[in-house]
Amino acid sequence: MKRLLFTLTTLLILTACSEKEDVFYTARYGVERVEIGIGLTSETDEYDDLRAQITANALSEAPVEAGGCYRLDFSRFDGGELYIYPTAEAEPLVGTFTKSPAATEITFHYDERETLVTTAPYIAENGIQYTVLKTDLTEYYRTMMQTEIIQSVVRLEYTNYLYY
Repeated sequence: MKRLLFTLTTLLILTACSEKEDVFYTARYGVERVEIGIGLTSETDEYDDLRAQITANALSEAPVEAGGCYRLDFSRFDGGELYIYPTAEAEPLVGTFTKSPAATEITFHYDERETLVTTAPYIAENGIQYTVLKTDLTEYYRTMMQTEIIQSVVRLEYTNYLYY
């Protein structure tokens, strides 16, 4: 009898511990516009084609375009589920994210990628301070273009999420 009671209690505890974690907070970063910031060692007209090529490629590879969003469901104090909506109508890409409390860096994990995103404030036309998501793409484009004249390439995703 004791063995049966012990077995049932153990099963009950295991079942209770295996339930999906509850989401206690959701942050939704609706993307208003996406821009690419490029710094080159020389800012002459001869590099306009390189700048245009990088901009077009970086915009085409951005996970979200204007109208899409990132949804972060915090199920732990330092992260949880990530839903990336490339457009307002698209089905989401699902992954995870980590973000330490009060940190300005978020790491996105999806589609076998790991992307470090930094949050910063920007002031919109309405005078309200929102969040811009910055992703440093410098090393990727230096390697892809096989050139050292690229000083920086940053994807800037301007959101409608208030910056705190």
